[in-house]
Amino acid sequence: MCDVSLRSGMFRRAHLSLCFLFVLSCSSGVYSQEQSNSLESERDWILKGIRESRLAVRSGIWQVEGKAVIEKRADGNREGIVKWMAAFDDVNDRLRFDRMDPIVRNDPATGTASVEEIGYQFAKTREKTIFIDFISGMHPSNCVFIGAADFTPPDNGSVIDWRTFGLMGWDTIDRSVTLERALKRLEEIKVTAIVHEADGKRRLTLAPNAHVKAELLVDTQRGFTVEQYDLWERRNEGDDWGNVTVSGHLKWAQRNDVWLPEVVQFENFGRDSRSCFVTFTWTHVNEPIPDRLFEASSFNVVPGALVMDARKGD
Repeated sequence: MCDVSLRSGMFRRAHLSLCFLFVLSCSSGVYSQEQSNSLESERDWILKGIRESRLAVRSGIWQVEGKAVIEKRADGNREGIVKWMAAFDDVNDRLRFDRMDPIVRNDPATGTASVEEIGYQFAKTREKTIFIDFISGMHPSNCVFIGAADFTPPDNGSVIDWRTFGLMGWDTIDRSVTLERALKRLEEIKVTAIVHEADGKRRLTLAPNAHVKAELLVDTQRGFTVEQYDLWERRNEGDDWGNVTVSGHLKWAQRNDVWLPEVVQFENFGRDSRSCFVTFTWTHVNEPIPDRLFEASSFNVVPGALVMDARKGD
């Protein structure tokens, strides 16, 4: 996500920042209602800015390239390249998604490496989400999916919304979370602090529960872009938080008056550590997209490829 796999063969179990302390004090450790309302009000303002900034991107073509370590295991790492192209057109409710990323798994027993070619094409449309199919845990060598806007992927599938990058780390990718669902979840999570940093940046501290803490660094002067995401986990309430469990860093650039991700890097320092680094190249941002990109005839489908078509009446 950063499959950035985004999960299709890339992030199958990917677990997807001080000058003035806005408000954080109470002798008993419990915030007053006024303090709580102030935090929630500013959080809502930030989430509103994120939503409006992301929705301002109505069309574009993006090329993505990078590398990822998907799974570190005793019998060899699963690692490979991240590479795909996507074109979306919200006005006409269309999206195309091409993906090809060899996943290399080293086999210490033989000293050889096997390569699994994973190619995915097409996707769901309206929410700019990407549908990835899994069948009994197997990754088809080539897959074409042409989706209707109201199509809901099955439990063994995954959707990816690039606009969620940085909001909840890889968690948004692994759990098929769209932009609206990610923002809704953030609205429901308790915010324990908002720190005002230089140049309009805000550092939000979130506490989903006693065992998880997260921080988001949001630049409110540059499209409410999320520059950093950090997450800590602990086994028991009262334990020290220790080292960060998941960390993400993002770089954004302005194109045609909207903000878009250019570099996305995530690391998961858990038991099965994973990492991902990808770069984005954007064209046709909020400009007309050539019709040919959305025609089935433009797809290079190999013989025996799995083809799914969820378009009504087709």
